[in-house]
Amino acid sequence: MKSVSARLGHSGVGITGDLYGHALPSVDRLAADKLDKILKGKDSPEDQQGQEKKEDEGKHDE
Repeated sequence: MKSVSARLGHSGVGITGDLYGHALPSVDRLAADKLDKILKGKDSPEDQQGQEKKEDEGKHDE
């Protein structure tokens, strides 16, 4: 976000975040999930659902 802030001429990333942060809630969720995964050393809930789906699809192939 720092490079975006600089390109827009904002004095800091806080201004950019305050102005445009609401526009990208999915990016915020993705960042939160990745941080959760790093801190807990586990897959995020979305990753677990994706893994369950892959496992279910694999059962159909047998």
